[in-house]
Amino acid sequence: MQASPGFPDNLNDEWSNMFLGNGAPTNEETATAYILDKYSAGVALLKQNADGSFSKLGATKTGSDDNPTYIETNCNN
Repeated sequence: MQASPGFPDNLNDEWSNMFLGNGAPTNEETATAYILDKYSAGVALLKQNADGSFSKLGATKTGSDDNPTYIETNCNN
């Protein structure tokens, strides 16, 4: 994957490893939500619910650092 301009290499590497590293691969939105929460970026991804309302998209990491899995969560806060 091509590195994002202006982002530190270690952040790009961490995000890319969610796709290509050990453990279960994840999708881009889950990886982005996880990184935004982990580093308290002050922004969030929102996902529209069936009723038209929006929920914050989050992600949690389970498993070991050698074999992580990232699970998408919808936060209602």
